[in-house]
Amino acid sequence: MILEERQNVSLFICAEGISQAGMFADGRVIVPEDVVLLYDSFQGKEFEEDRKRIGYIVCCLRAVANLYGIVPFSVFMKLALANPSLQIEEEVKAIIANIPSEANECVLVNDIIDRKENGCGDRGSGEGMCSYPNADFR
Repeated sequence: MILEERQNVSLFICAEGISQAGMFADGRVIVPEDVVLLYDSFQGKEFEEDRKRIGYIVCCLRAVANLYGIVPFSVFMKLALANPSLQIEEEVKAIIANIPSEANECVLVNDIIDRKENGCGDRGSGEGMCSYPNADFR
């Protein structure tokens, strides 16, 4: 039973009070009522702007991972700067550092964006650190 639909996203609550989330084949998502209430409590203009900026960075990281595998941060910033709300390198670095590991295909190490599969550690933790002394990124 659908109790509520919002913003073209089929979020709904089962009348029986479910305790887990799920997705149907048609794209509808079912979540507990407390999740909907929590989401509503922080949803707003500032949240949506942050979500869009972070989502854009995640898409840029996926593009870098799939098209290049490894690029200097300065090249990545050219892609990021296509979004007018992202103009400060330190802000972009902070966003990358705070993306959950499971949602980020890349790692930022020594001003190099590298695909995790290349073995450069997780989120720049120091384990498996890569160095690129002879890299030519022309």
